[in-house]
Amino acid sequence: MLESKTFRYLGMRVLWLRDEMRGSDLAYRAGSAYSIAELASGIVEKAGQRR
Repeated sequence: MLESKTFRYLGMRVLWLRDEMRGSDLAYRAGSAYSIAELASGIVEKAGQRR
């Protein structure tokens, strides 16, 4: 999902349209959803470095 004016990444949302099975077990029921949100971002000098 992108912010409409700046195109900044905000997160994503997943929606299952049908039941998903893992072997014989129901993993996700149709209509289930989950979301991921971007809480903070920044530019650093090295990989793994925090602001």
